[in-house]
Amino acid sequence: MDADTSDSDADTAAATAGSLTRRATAFARLFEAVHEGVYIGTIGSGASGTTATLAANPHLKLIFGYDSDVPESRHPPVRGRSLRRSARA
Repeated sequence: MDADTSDSDADTAAATAGSLTRRATAFARLFEAVHEGVYIGTIGSGASGTTATLAANPHLKLIFGYDSDVPESRHPPVRGRSLRRSARA
């Protein structure tokens, strides 16, 4: 590989990384700002049947009666969850 090709590959990689960073940032802003409950995780998928919360936006946390700043590690998976009686309207 010559130096010109190497530089071109590095430029392409840097541009791709920059584009991915901008997309990730935009998605994160949308995820946090949307006024709908958004859940990202697994619900009994695969052979293990593991259920786990990877991310829950602040609105979903409020729907389930948690403070919006509760970390996902303390937020139980959605599976089998129902709204607290006081949160149902």
